[in-house]
Amino acid sequence: MTSHLRALRYRAFSIDLLVTTAVTGALVIGEFVEAGVVAFLFVVGSWLEARTLERTRRSVSDLLDIAPEEADVIPDGRTITGEPVPAEKSEGDLVYAGTMAADGFLTVRADSVGSRTAFSRIYTPGIIVASLIALLITRDIHVALRSS
Repeated sequence: MTSHLRALRYRAFSIDLLVTTAVTGALVIGEFVEAGVVAFLFVVGSWLEARTLERTRRSVSDLLDIAPEEADVIPDGRTITGEPVPAEKSEGDLVYAGTMAADGFLTVRADSVGSRTAFSRIYTPGIIVASLIALLITRDIHVALRSS
């Protein structure tokens, strides 16, 4: 089973589902060039992501080699949580992607990645809902597929 069908089956909205929907929609409305461009950009994006991920892993590994064993930090997670001031966190506390350490170093373990992140759970379904609303209001699939 392909990744986009698995995503639908488990209600895990991901970029694979969005790209598949965009390409299928473009093909349905006869926009073959646009379908090809979306598919091409997705492939290039996936290649860049893999290349960047490998470089990032190498850099993080190098940083871990020079990192201290312990540090006291105050994370600033306001980008996601909307907290008015940075919050002090202890070992085992939850922090979100985009959290910044006010000083020192912060070691975290990723419990959620990709389609399981808070951003993905908000953004991807939002795009799909916006497209469906555009379709319901205009009754024009061209508008619905281009509005998102």
